[in-house]
Amino acid sequence: MQKIFEYDLIFLLKKIPYLWFFSILNGLTNFILFVILARYLSIDNYGLFYSSFILLSFFSSFTGFGLDTLILKLFGKYKKELLKFRKNFIFYFIFTSVISIIFYLITILLLKNTFNFIYSLSLVPLIFNLFLINLVNIKLQLEKKFIYLSILNFLHNFLRFIILLLFYYYSAITIQNAILIFIISSCVMIIICVYEIYKFDINQIIEKNNFLENNKSEEVHNSINNIIYISKKSLPYGLAGLIFLIYYQIDIIFLKILKNDLSVSLYSCCFIILGAVYIFPFALTSKILTPSIHKYADKKELLIKNLKFLLPIFFISGLFVQLIIYLFSDFLINLLFNENYYGAIFLLKVLSFAIPLRFLISILGSFLEINDLINNKVKYMFCAASINIVLNLILIPSYDIIGAAISTIITEIILLAMYFYLIKKELIDK
Repeated sequence: MQKIFEYDLIFLLKKIPYLWFFSILNGLTNFILFVILARYLSIDNYGLFYSSFILLSFFSSFTGFGLDTLILKLFGKYKKELLKFRKNFIFYFIFTSVISIIFYLITILLLKNTFNFIYSLSLVPLIFNLFLINLVNIKLQLEKKFIYLSILNFLHNFLRFIILLLFYYYSAITIQNAILIFIISSCVMIIICVYEIYKFDINQIIEKNNFLENNKSEEVHNSINNIIYISKKSLPYGLAGLIFLIYYQIDIIFLKILKNDLSVSLYSCCFIILGAVYIFPFALTSKILTPSIHKYADKKELLIKNLKFLLPIFFISGLFVQLIIYLFSDFLINLLFNENYYGAIFLLKVLSFAIPLRFLISILGSFLEINDLINNKVKYMFCAASINIVLNLILIPSYDIIGAAISTIITEIILLAMYFYLIKKELIDK
């Protein structure tokens, strides 16, 4: 029987449909939520709201900067030992949260003519919400509660959707109410996440995983029991997440600054569709494969074997989805949006060429987070993000949303080539 790490293929075939089902529901709910907002807000107000949301998402990546992935990595190596150092984890979380909010406030003050300060300030609870959800995701991954994990993530957008319907029937959909919807849902999710973290049981996790035994407990104490170590080891993972947001979402910020809210709205409706598509590789890599990749980080042959098995699956899946999106882009835009968004049809066709690239980048990137490879991965991501910024500055003033799409595709091609090179050099040939 073919195995993917410690999982039987039959086990995955049973679990993945549930995972994808709730992930699809999650993406669909999020998709419908933003479609409704796009329909009922004026096109300028929707552009303002969406660009503010993207800006906050960018700064939220500084909260717990890489700590969630670091915990996932260290649990696979040190087990119960990490519980002795949780005070440092909490301090790091508080410190990075304060830094993230300060820089966010400075940015919206400097760009007060571009972003509404009051609206942007109101969205601050989302910063804590997004990090706590990531932390609970890791807890549930280690407990192998994949179905519950999917349900919890679905609940986040489902809450927003239900509150949106309440405003639709009993009030009105305005930009102020849209912000209130996101605040209320975030506060509810923060309470749920805190409760889940409070229920954390290390013994239950150990029972469900064959973690590596650590025979050097004193060395672990000395090297991890300080905030400097945690900051240093979290930094590459935090940078990886931050740089991903830069080249994945910065197009919208540049369109807001260099063009107008109309361009933001057209680009964002395509961005929402692609976000729903990218649920498939994200669900499999981040929810199931990542814990196993860290667990077997020192077993090179096993890693290579699984990577060679997974690459064709991700590539063929990406090509299939790209073909569907390309052929039915007219239908999707006309069905989901009003006549103001017809200009997004050609844009969606162009952006569909990024889909198979992103599928491959997702699986390769997961294998590049082990050991010291994460440092090289961050360097290549920084290079790609820099190229994306330069291309946006060159192409958006002349070609508007199509320029942003072209810069995205070029960036994805370059990043994919660098990932293949790094995998071959550091994992296969070494």
